[in-house]
Amino acid sequence: MLSQIGEAGYEPMNLSNLKYDDIANFMNSKKNVCMVSKELADSWNSSKGVARNRKKRRRKSSTVNLSNGEEVGIGEANEKVEVLLPQGASNYGAIQSAVSFLYRECKVEMPKMMKDSISNYVKDTKRLCRRMKQALALKITEGK
Repeated sequence: MLSQIGEAGYEPMNLSNLKYDDIANFMNSKKNVCMVSKELADSWNSSKGVARNRKKRRRKSSTVNLSNGEEVGIGEANEKVEVLLPQGASNYGAIQSAVSFLYRECKVEMPKMMKDSISNYVKDTKRLCRRMKQALALKITEGK
C-alpha cells in the first residue's frame, strides 16, 4: 500500500465521494463569536437575516462612574449581544488550498464544477464578511 503512494490513479481516499456540499458544510461550521451593540446587530439582522444572536449580556448597574466623578446612566445602547461572523478570508483560502492539494497528491483532477463552486463560495464569504463587519462597526482588516 505505501509503495503505491505517488503512482497515477492511486487514491488513498475515494475522492469521487467528496462533494461540494460536504466542503461547504465544513466551511460553514467555522465561525467567530463577536460582542457587538444590540442595535447594530438588530439592524443587520433585519436587513440581511444573517447575524445569529446567541446571548445577551447586560451591565449589572444602571450607572457608570466616570473618572471625573460624574455618574452616567446606561441604557439599551450599551447592551451587547454575541454575533456569529464568518472566519477570515485566509482561513477559507487555506481550506480551498488543502482540498486542491488533496486532489493533486492523489493525481486526480478536481472536477471543474467543484473548483468553480469552492472559488465562488470563498469570494462570496469574503464579501459577506466585509459587509457584516462594516455594518456591525468592527475592524475590517485582517492580520497584524
